[in-house]
Amino acid sequence: MLKLLESEDGGISLPSGDGLKVVTSSERMLAVGVALIGVLGATGAYTSLRAIGKRAHPLHSLTFFSSQCIIVSTVASVAPVSLP
Repeated sequence: MLKLLESEDGGISLPSGDGLKVVTSSERMLAVGVALIGVLGATGAYTSLRAIGKRAHPLHSLTFFSSQCIIVSTVASVAPVSLP
């Protein structure tokens, strides 16, 4: 089980390979913001599918979604990554 330790400045310490990494409040807020963007994306997808309704076959939506996934994953795998 993962044990979290609260630090004096309001951060949470997570165990890592060479010690404890302190997660600050701003990092937590950034993570919550990214999660909310994902929720908005899922809501938009669900709303669009409901709006399309019976006018298109469900495989059209499936094919479009899988095509978008292929494009995004290809760009993400080719793009250079810079980690701190």
